[in-house]
Amino acid sequence: MQHISLSRLYIVISAAFISMCYVNTAASDATCGSITEASAEVSMKYTPKFLSTKPQDEDIAELQQMAIKAAWEEYVSGCMNPGRLQQYLAKKDMIVMDLAKYVSVVGFEHNPNKSKKNVLDGRIVIRVKTNLVDALFAQQAGTVGGRGIRMMWLFTTSQATYQQNSTLQAFAPSVDDRSSTKSLNTLDNTYQSDGTNTVESTLTESMTQSKSSGSVTTGGNVSTLGTTQISVNDKINAVFGVSIKQGLTQNNFRPTQYDYVAARCGGVNPRDIEKDIAMNGVMSMENLISVETAALDCRMELMAIGTIDIGIPKPSTVSGYSVAVSVTGEIIDLRDGIPFTIAAFGPVQQNDGGSDEATAIRNAIANVGTKTAIELANVLDANGIR
Repeated sequence: MQHISLSRLYIVISAAFISMCYVNTAASDATCGSITEASAEVSMKYTPKFLSTKPQDEDIAELQQMAIKAAWEEYVSGCMNPGRLQQYLAKKDMIVMDLAKYVSVVGFEHNPNKSKKNVLDGRIVIRVKTNLVDALFAQQAGTVGGRGIRMMWLFTTSQATYQQNSTLQAFAPSVDDRSSTKSLNTLDNTYQSDGTNTVESTLTESMTQSKSSGSVTTGGNVSTLGTTQISVNDKINAVFGVSIKQGLTQNNFRPTQYDYVAARCGGVNPRDIEKDIAMNGVMSMENLISVETAALDCRMELMAIGTIDIGIPKPSTVSGYSVAVSVTGEIIDLRDGIPFTIAAFGPVQQNDGGSDEATAIRNAIANVGTKTAIELANVLDANGIR
């Protein structure tokens, strides 16, 4: 038996099993990336056999299958984007029944529970065969009547290149004081005489009353957030274009970049479109109509428009530099001659590293392009377009 050390943060979930098992918690964790792994921790009660309290081989095998399913569910919830998740739920039973095809066991260990009798505790790490999973869903996407759907794509990249430090300005409180004082002094002289001598007695009494009131108004703090400079990088767009084109082709689509459509069928200059989206967040109505008209003239059936937001690369102890990339957008149906949005997607997120900032960005862009293509296929398939 191979023992492994699982230094992971476990999230508590519940599972109910057949009569020989009892309800217990399974703790899981998943890492999503080029190497996708998931882990789980489960417990199972077994029935002793043959006058022995030790678990039998079939008990251990059942515990392992239970752990595999728990780890798989963590992978599903943590690593599948919404479009892929919709596809999965439609054929979940079929996939779970044949789960061994899509995962491999990296390590599995089991031990008797220290506080409960006839209870086995198990820990597992599985590795998901992501290529097989992608192929499973790609089989049903992107085709109508045996041919690939024509899809035009237009994504613009905005990159944060500089961020100014934030500042904080605190105002002193305003104080309003009000006070009043009243004083009262009295003087009383008394004279006494025995005929020969006269004695004068003076009694002085003083009383003072003071009142004060007022209010204190605390001034608010004004925080100035850092300013961000945005740039559009054509080289980065080219890297994204190659990966999304490969991903869409593998999912049975016939992809075409807007650059080609604009050159062949007219339309606003692609660089102007990219700047429009990058600087304003959305495409102007005038530019959108021009893009849609060009796509219709080139007999495109679907159009994907979106933004690629690149964060500022940060030093990493693992790979030199790491950077986060996020893609969001919408899919527009052109088949009826009147464009309308059929689905929104994203954010499709990717975090990658490299020996320098440029390498980290290039790796992240290439990988997020592939993930975006897969998400587009999944979303369309979930909407009945395949």
